[in-house]
Amino acid sequence: MQIRKICLIRGNPTDDMPDFMRWRAVVPPLGIMYLAAWLRERCPERYEISLIDAGVERLDIEAVRRRVGELAPDVVGISGLSAEVPEMRAIASAVHGTLPRARIVIGGPAASSDTERLARAPGVDCVAIGEGEETFRELLEVFEADGEVPKVAGIAYWDGDRLNKTAHREPIQDLDAMPFPAWDLIDIPAYSVGVINMTYGIQKKSPYMAVFTSRGCPYRCTYCHTNFGKRTRYRSPENVLAELEYLYHSKGVREFHFFDDIFNLDQPRAKRIMDMIVERGLKVSISFPNGVRGDIMDEETIVKFARAGTYYMSFAVETASTRLQKFLKKNNNLQKMKENIRIASREGIMPLGFFMIGFPGETPEEIEATIDFAASLDLVYAYFFCVVPFEGTELADQVRARGDTEFEFDGSWTYHGMHTYYTQATGIDLNAYQRKAYWKFYLSPRRIWHLWRLHPSKWVWCTNGVKWLFNLAITMGQLANRLNDQQRHALARWHKA
Repeated sequence: MQIRKICLIRGNPTDDMPDFMRWRAVVPPLGIMYLAAWLRERCPERYEISLIDAGVERLDIEAVRRRVGELAPDVVGISGLSAEVPEMRAIASAVHGTLPRARIVIGGPAASSDTERLARAPGVDCVAIGEGEETFRELLEVFEADGEVPKVAGIAYWDGDRLNKTAHREPIQDLDAMPFPAWDLIDIPAYSVGVINMTYGIQKKSPYMAVFTSRGCPYRCTYCHTNFGKRTRYRSPENVLAELEYLYHSKGVREFHFFDDIFNLDQPRAKRIMDMIVERGLKVSISFPNGVRGDIMDEETIVKFARAGTYYMSFAVETASTRLQKFLKKNNNLQKMKENIRIASREGIMPLGFFMIGFPGETPEEIEATIDFAASLDLVYAYFFCVVPFEGTELADQVRARGDTEFEFDGSWTYHGMHTYYTQATGIDLNAYQRKAYWKFYLSPRRIWHLWRLHPSKWVWCTNGVKWLFNLAITMGQLANRLNDQQRHALARWHKA
């Protein structure tokens, strides 16, 4: 078949969650932006590439179907996160129904973790596992030659009733040789207007742009995926600054959000990037909605981050239980984490804490300890998530090992409410623990002062704070009511003495 038009789609999340808790696809879709740039460089002027970001455009499945029908691409690539598997399947089905001759490929983090479910989606030719740039390019060549898909490394596909996986695709080693993302395919200012981005509504300057400076993470947390592998590959500080300067001078970007797995794994490199931002005179704001390992930082690093313009940083604490830290292979140094949070707050950086409750075997006492520890920290924000055993993680295997042979993640679970909780606190509503955690954390004069002192917009702090607390109270009550009699029976059935 002749391939001329390619459409890349970043799917939208579920529509039935409250707006302030919705995981909406509003972060610039760097994955498919890199994919488009790779194709342009390797196959110049060969393909006409379009991009649909359903989240930022607030498109439902029907609107995506219409848009794809108007574009009439020959090949469609769909990308998304693990929590968006149902939407990705729905998009694939809608595309296939509208353009039955179009070839459909699914990639992104979800494709590497929930491979089987996505490969079964209607009309899907195959799923790209791991980094997709070169895999997708080779697939296009195979499609054009009407060749055999199995010849392409790094994919999975169904053959009758059997899921086949081809040879492992080695990740790209020289990240400096990669082209910058295809920024022209998106409306950069749109990601700063009326949306909840990955910094949970906090943004100091507009417009902003997401940036990856490395790929891979050497840590082995059981709840996490390994899309980029366990060997970290870095872009050089010079290459990173070239991207930042281009966005600053040519696109008017005044804020950068770093989305590396562990930006500060190489401490000298992290410090050098911050120093170069200052040396080049970039007057920017910097946010780390994720991307740092909080317990391996030192005071010098935090000070350099602050001087370069960092005003927001996430610390993934997860749990205050040393037993669970070992169980989930996070192994945080909690005291070092606490000290670095204090230093960040002192330097004018808004620290956000991530916490998780509901690990297999977790006791009520351990949950209470995590809540108390969170309340003791100099954090400005905290999120308390229910543990979700996503497919493709070691945590999902740990859950099944406890006897849950019926376990299946169907995409309807969220970080703020699940159908079944795998914990020794069985029979206890974990949403009640969430409500307690939020009220204990935020209803503190010290916390309110920290929020006021560090928040970049006092007006936004006042208006959003009141609305957020009001919505939180209502929503948590609604989520608690979702645990109907059948779900409570399931909780009791999974009690582990």
